[in-house]
Amino acid sequence: MKFSPVALGLVLGFGVLFAQGPQAPPPVTPTQFAYYSGADLKAMSNTAKAGGQVKWNRIHLGDHDFQSFNFRPKSTAAPEMHANWADLYYIVDGEVDHLTGGTLEGATERTPGSGEFGGGKIVGGTTVRLVAGDIASSAAGVPHWWDVPAGKTVTYITVKVLKQPDLQAKILAPNPPPLTPTKFAHYKGTDLKAMAQTLASGGQAKIERIHRGDHDFQGINFRKASSTGPEMHNNWADLYFVIDGEVTIRYGDRLEGGKEGVDGEVRGGEIVGNVKRQKLVAGDIASSPAGIPHFWEVEAGKSVTYMTVKLGKKH
Repeated sequence: MKFSPVALGLVLGFGVLFAQGPQAPPPVTPTQFAYYSGADLKAMSNTAKAGGQVKWNRIHLGDHDFQSFNFRPKSTAAPEMHANWADLYYIVDGEVDHLTGGTLEGATERTPGSGEFGGGKIVGGTTVRLVAGDIASSAAGVPHWWDVPAGKTVTYITVKVLKQPDLQAKILAPNPPPLTPTKFAHYKGTDLKAMAQTLASGGQAKIERIHRGDHDFQGINFRKASSTGPEMHNNWADLYFVIDGEVTIRYGDRLEGGKEGVDGEVRGGEIVGNVKRQKLVAGDIASSPAGIPHFWEVEAGKSVTYMTVKLGKKH
């Protein structure tokens, strides 16, 4: 796996996730491009299932945090709820029943003032089956619990997304969709692959857009040609889940000569300063931070399909 030198390693061993306990977060690197290879994630999952140890490259950008790589051979002991962070999951392997919603009764705050609650029971929640390839998210303030069926395991990564209830008042976002700040998000991997095939054959497909105000499951994208020019989003980071195909994303320190719109979106110009390229293929996950220009390079005869989640910059 390609790691950044500033990222911290978290150790997972013997099928038990130690990264979930209270610990100091890593240094915040708000302009760091994040990349996780799908092939490496699957290899890590196989190692964890076999009882081995893996290191997780935790990258914390302030407004979102690639917090942990999780392997669960059994259900969690009790529900939990995060008042200040939404949980975004990518299921790498296995399956799990995820109980979400309702109210959390009898829980205690793990550390006073932390907004992290555990214990008690969920009343009135809904159970959703999650399997390999699925993308899902429990909103901030919504209780949830992992119920692993007997004889099964699940491996997934967790991306924490900062709750910013007043973000929409701080940025200019013309014609935003209706906000659903507590709605559970679930995108089945099988459905996403079917959409990719439809788009590649010239058809139309779209996901259910869920906009929570501070993050937005914006859409599914198909590209068979490179971008017409660079782009940069001053108020939003882009989180990408590559579903099919391949692409190279070029990014750098700044954008010269671009034209900025009223919503902080900049188009055109030239990417300069520490310009890098990262190839992305199906199964990969990447994140381009807010304020970092990027450009999509699609080779002749190739195409790429990916899902974009917009993550609000910390204001």
